[in-house]
Amino acid sequence: MIETIKRTATLGLLLTVFSCANVSVTKTGKGYFAPTSPGKVEVLTTVPTNKPFTEIGVLTVTKFQPDEIAKMHNALREKGATIGAEAVIITQQGMSGTGPYGAMERWASATAVVWNKKQAKK
Repeated sequence: MIETIKRTATLGLLLTVFSCANVSVTKTGKGYFAPTSPGKVEVLTTVPTNKPFTEIGVLTVTKFQPDEIAKMHNALREKGATIGAEAVIITQQGMSGTGPYGAMERWASATAVVWNKKQAKK
């Protein structure tokens, strides 16, 4: 009986550790933006007040381990870059307990944006 409990607990732990992170995107802006380089996509945790921007999409990432903040940010960069984002603004983030043993997973929601370019005067 105890051996069965140990095996079940080990299996649950392995499933949690090796569960795949999810990244989803919902395009919200009009038009098409050429993909950008993930390395150039900024990750912001506050809305910039001195730099006008246009929202182009909403990103959601889930199922990251508690210590995988950098991996989560990189996933946001990569997915944002595919829709042409120059920055992603994290609007919500947190931890949630999942599974029968309450293993913690990190999640975040972010807004993908492009910076408004100054238009030349006529």
